[in-house]
Amino acid sequence: MTLSYHMTYERADRLQILEDTLGFTKIVLEVPVVNENKRYCLTSSGILIVKSLYDDFVITAFMVTVDQCYYICKLAGKGQIPPKLHKKIVKNIERHPELLYISH
Repeated sequence: MTLSYHMTYERADRLQILEDTLGFTKIVLEVPVVNENKRYCLTSSGILIVKSLYDDFVITAFMVTVDQCYYICKLAGKGQIPPKLHKKIVKNIERHPELLYISH
């Protein structure tokens, strides 16, 4: 896996905070966005990892909101957010609202 300049230098602090607070867990949903040349990779801990469509190049990563997760699930053809993931995202926001301000 290769990290973008953005992740390596501009957001290295965010990467460390996400790892320390939420942890990078298993990817539960991966959605290609062909017209934007990227893939959304949603983890069971509620982190969205945005990768290149064609390789393992990580563009960015951040704690997802319920609305963002719903959008990604909709792109994947899912009717709704899986209940366990929804609960985890709500809990993340309650416990770590400061992480919402380090998105993108």
